[in-house]
Amino acid sequence: MKTLRKLLLLFDAATFIPRRLLVNRLKPPVAIAKQPGELIVLCTGDSLTANTYPKRLQKRLAAAAVKARVLNYGVDGFTSGEYLWYARSTSLFRRTKPDIVLLQLGTNDVRCDFRHTPAAAFRRNMRRIIHLARDAGATVLVATIPPVCRSIIGFSRRSVWRAAVEINPAIHSLAAEYDLALVDNYLLFRRHPQWLPGVHPTQEGYHGMADNWLRALVECGLLHMSGH
Repeated sequence: MKTLRKLLLLFDAATFIPRRLLVNRLKPPVAIAKQPGELIVLCTGDSLTANTYPKRLQKRLAAAAVKARVLNYGVDGFTSGEYLWYARSTSLFRRTKPDIVLLQLGTNDVRCDFRHTPAAAFRRNMRRIIHLARDAGATVLVATIPPVCRSIIGFSRRSVWRAAVEINPAIHSLAAEYDLALVDNYLLFRRHPQWLPGVHPTQEGYHGMADNWLRALVECGLLHMSGH
């Protein structure tokens, strides 16, 4: 019985992924000393977040003279359940004290390997992340995931179907349920398929993602920029 308990402690209850495999990819959140008039924008998600769109968003805000700090807390390879565990275990939202949270998860949830997450569990994980962010006082924006390529290891024809028929409709439903601004990155890459040669976008694709988020921030009144 003691051995079983020790084994269970190594696993994330939400996804049953060994915690030892996750620890090396965790970025400990740094407590933020917010400047007067500064807006803190926290980017959360998987590698689609970790791989530079937040840096591009920061440059766009700086060019528009918007006093904002963009924090990149995307974690490569994480599912919604893994990110929920990360946010809870590190007190991510409490420590970073964001005004705005940009949330995009789901690509790794549609994998056909051990990271596969059923749609009901995905919705449950996302609800809990949204509640954590809101409890910390943040306004949450949520994005759909890009189309999935079945030729990539870990993804299958069913993964392509799940992204379009299960996960993105669930994200639309969550946005309506919680009255969240929705950023449609699925539509972005359907319109520009050349920007998405695999799971990860080209540099033009990351620019497009940054522009999508920026447009949503302006349209929902969270940012005020000259010329908009």
